[in-house]
Amino acid sequence: KWTSFRAFSERVTDRVLERLGLPRRASTRQLPIGGGRDFPTSPPARQAWIEETARESGLPPDRLDTLLDRYGTRARELATHLAHAGDDPFTSAPDYSRQEVAYLAQQEAVVHLDDLVLRRTLLGMLGRLTPALAEELAAAAGQALGWDAQRQREEAQRALKAVQEG
Repeated sequence: KWTSFRAFSERVTDRVLERLGLPRRASTRQLPIGGGRDFPTSPPARQAWIEETARESGLPPDRLDTLLDRYGTRARELATHLAHAGDDPFTSAPDYSRQEVAYLAQQEAVVHLDDLVLRRTLLGMLGRLTPALAEELAAAAGQALGWDAQRQREEAQRALKAVQEG
C-alpha cells in the first residue's frame, strides 16, 4: 500500500505542478518508508539487526528473520509486542501466530478479514488460505477486534470467497 500511495501521490503532484507551470524540486522515489526505513542492506547488518532484536525481545533469531522479511524494520515493534503477548503459532500456518495477526488487526485498522488476508499478509496471494486457516485467522482477528462467533464465521467465509474470486 505504501508503494501504491507513493506512486499515486507522485502522479497527482506531477499533474498539479504541470498545471502550475512549476518544476518538481524533490522526489521521494528513493526515500525508504514504512518497514524499509533503516532496513539492513548487507548480510552483516541484517545479522546485527536480528541479534540486537533477539536480545531485546527474547524471540528466536529464525523467527525474527521471518518477521524482518515480512514487515521490514517494523518487525521490531511487533517483536516487542510478541515478547509480552506470546507467539502461539497457528496450526494451519505455523509461520504466523495468533498474536501476530491480532497485532496486525489492531495496528493496521483491519475492518474485514479479507483485508488482512489479501493486503496485510501474503496468505491469500500465495494460495495458502484454507477453510481451517480462515477460521483460525478469524478467531485471532476477531478476538482483537471484538467480533462475536457469528461475525468470525462470516469473516472467514468472506475471506475465502474474496481469495477464490480474486
